[in-house]
Amino acid sequence: MSTNDTTRAAAGHAAYLAETRRLVDAQTDALFGMVTTILARAGRHDPAARHASISRQDHTLAVTNDSCSETFTVKGIGDRPDSLDRAHLFPTSQARCLVQRSDGSTAEWLLRRDMAGESAPVYAWMLAGSEARVGEPEITDVLRPLLECAGS
Repeated sequence: MSTNDTTRAAAGHAAYLAETRRLVDAQTDALFGMVTTILARAGRHDPAARHASISRQDHTLAVTNDSCSETFTVKGIGDRPDSLDRAHLFPTSQARCLVQRSDGSTAEWLLRRDMAGESAPVYAWMLAGSEARVGEPEITDVLRPLLECAGS
């Protein structure tokens, strides 16, 4: 491989990582926006849910309600150093969101390309191990232990 080829490959790789970071940032914003909206809606109907405290730092969203908390942490493929373990951690996705739930369980969502019903590929958060997109029902289900904790 010539120096020119190596330089082009390195530039292409850097461009790919930059684009992936933009994608992960945008999709993280959208996901965290849905979580925040669902919590706000729950707070309008359930007085116990009104006291939820939400804080965000980069790709981490923490929600606390009374003595319970849930943490949503997104890790993107670009967050890992160049090495073979990156391919093992992200074999089919651009990012993963791990949710440490207040009941002690963990939920995992993957940011993957979804071609279902679309003319062009789109990226969506999907339940790990399935082709099901994460939407309001799945987020509400993940938040349920937190909201029940506040009501008890």
